[in-house]
Amino acid sequence: MGAVFGGLLATFFGLRVTLLIGAVGGALSLLWLLPSPIPRIHSLAADKPVAPDSATDARALPC
Repeated sequence: MGAVFGGLLATFFGLRVTLLIGAVGGALSLLWLLPSPIPRIHSLAADKPVAPDSATDARALPC
C-alpha cells in the first residue's frame, strides 16, 4: 500500500514533494520512542543478574 500511495503522491504532487513528505514522515516516526523507557536505557546488562541454577543449567558446572 505504501508503494501505491507514494506513486500517487509522486504523480499528483511531484517527486521532490513526495521525497520531502517521506523524509518528514520517517523523522516523525521516531517520536513514539520519546515517552517510552528506551531513551533512558544506559546499559544492556540486567540490574540484578540472576545466578544460574546448577540443577537445570549444564553450563553452570565447573570444567
